[in-house]
Amino acid sequence: MNQIYAHATPHGGKIANPADEVGVASIATLIPKDRALPTLEIRLMHRLLEQVATYPTIRLALRLILLTMVRKSELIEAT
Repeated sequence: MNQIYAHATPHGGKIANPADEVGVASIATLIPKDRALPTLEIRLMHRLLEQVATYPTIRLALRLILLTMVRKSELIEAT
C-alpha cells in the first residue's frame, strides 16, 4: 500500500495514506510454533499406519512424509 501512495503523491495524487496510522505491531504478531512431532507419536503413527484402511500408495506417501518430515508441498515440488 505504501508504494502505491508513494507513487501517486508526486504524480498529482493528494490522498492521505490510511495505512500510515497503522502500527507495524498491530499488523502481524509472530508467535513461535513448535511443529515437531514427539518421538512417541512418530513411533505410534509408523506402527498404526499398517492398520489404516487406505490405498498402499497413500500409506507409502505418508510413510515417506513421516520419515523425511517435509511438508506435502515441499515433497511435491521436489519431484
